Amino acid sequence: SYHNFENIINLSSLHQSPKISSYDFTISNISSKIPPSSNSQSSFQFLTFDMEDPSSELLSLHNLNLYTPPLNPLSRGGSRFIFSSQTLSDRLTRSIRASLKSHLNLSRFRFVNYVFRFNKFSPGDKKFQSHYD
Repeated sequence: SYHNFENIINLSSLHQSPKISSYDFTISNISSKIPPSSNSQSSFQFLTFDMEDPSSELLSLHNLNLYTPPLNPLSRGGSRFIFSSQTLSDRLTRSIRASLKSHLNLSRFRFVNYVFRFNKFSPGDKKFQSHYD
């Protein structure tokens, strides 16, 4: 079992204003990747893409200054905060479904996780160790 001892801040109310919640995200530069450790019969696939946030809502979260140092500084540097937002998850899910129809097996895609990690790195911070969740 997995236990997370970090504080998860509920920010759903920030994403529910009529102005912000009406925006969809624009997705472009879609690329498909299969993890190097996967064999050819694996069903795992990763999609990477650029996402434009027309309201700049996600970048504005930086101004809340909710960052904390990592609990595991040996594997990651910088600072981060973890937040939940069902509204943001719903909006991202809607945008992904609309933009990735030809790239994604939509029968297997359920939704974007409603718990997000917002990371900040400064010059000189320890690098984030590469891994798959």
